Amino acid sequence: PRPQDSCTNATVRAHRIEPSRDLPCHSMAIHLVEFPVNRQQILEYRMADKKTVFVAFAIEDERQRDFLKGQSLNTNSPFEYIDLSVKEAYEADWKEKVRTRIKRCHGVIALVSKNSLKSTGQDWELSCAREEKKKIRGIWGYTDDRTNLPGVNTVVWTWDNIKNFIDSL
Repeated sequence: PRPQDSCTNATVRAHRIEPSRDLPCHSMAIHLVEFPVNRQQILEYRMADKKTVFVAFAIEDERQRDFLKGQSLNTNSPFEYIDLSVKEAYEADWKEKVRTRIKRCHGVIALVSKNSLKSTGQDWELSCAREEKKKIRGIWGYTDDRTNLPGVNTVVWTWDNIKNFIDSL
């Protein structure tokens, strides 16, 4: 965690502008005010401009998913990576869990590879995203693999391509 995430309470300083009673008409007084906030308020403020993205991938491409997660940790990242994957694919209610997570996200990135063509889990996740009317963008997981996944607009994995998709959400 970053140092500011570990705080439980903080004091925020802000300027409050209000009409002045002591100054001529149309004058404003600027006051420095302090007010306490808790950790949750700080996190909500920091996350207000971040997007949540669900990543659909074939289990064989888990390492590529980890690389995407690492890229999102860049401090200038336009999105916050939250691992919404279901850890145990054979849980009886995994589809319900995934649907709930897809509903919470702003969009879906599909890591596309030759493994995607055989992945029933990834196929179901993408179908679910379509049902929930989520925008989907495919990114090729490997430089030497240009698999065409039907119904998914897939682009080269670049920072700009990811950023542009997230900005469009």
